[in-house]
Amino acid sequence: MIAATVLTLTLLIGLAAGVGTGQPLIAAALAAGLIVGYATAFLTVPALRLGRRGTTGAAIDDANTGWAEFHRELTRARRFDGRFGLVRLDGGRASAAEDLAAIRDRIAGVTRRIDRVWIDGEEILLLLPEATTVAVEAAIGRIRPVVPDAVLANPGIAIFPQHGITSGSLIAAAYGAGVEDVPTPITTARSEHRSPGVTDSAMAAERHGASSGG
Repeated sequence: MIAATVLTLTLLIGLAAGVGTGQPLIAAALAAGLIVGYATAFLTVPALRLGRRGTTGAAIDDANTGWAEFHRELTRARRFDGRFGLVRLDGGRASAAEDLAAIRDRIAGVTRRIDRVWIDGEEILLLLPEATTVAVEAAIGRIRPVVPDAVLANPGIAIFPQHGITSGSLIAAAYGAGVEDVPTPITTARSEHRSPGVTDSAMAAERHGASSGG
């Protein structure tokens, strides 16, 4: 942020100098550089793209929105050589007294504001933009104290690009299934070939990725 502020001030001073000295080409070049720089940052930095502030409090989505954000993040990571993580937690392992939404909310409270969390069936999904393996492990470490032990008994983790570069391979990794168990394209949301535990929304997300080349 400090570097961006210094760059902005430098470009603005140069722009003013160019105008003041009657050198419009220099001024125009500096203005174009400023616009391109901010446009690139907007597209490549999730915090700017999502318009979020602070470091904690993930966005809470419904399943359809969550999977749509998964596909947007996949597209962004491919385009800009980025990384991200998808974590699946088994909410069905929690005690009957636990409210799944309350667990989701506690997870949201200890993760970054550029992250996204949603419930899909009895699963809790967490999307971690710009996350390496170390960052995903750190996120799980922050989550551990606020959820029942059973929820983290066997988390599913998929990291782009280590575990795959398509929606199907990443979803398969997160659900602990072989890629061959999540056919591409999937013909119906209720496909008899689905892996155990893979939800309708996850199947629909994979089907959307297949139809769009992902």
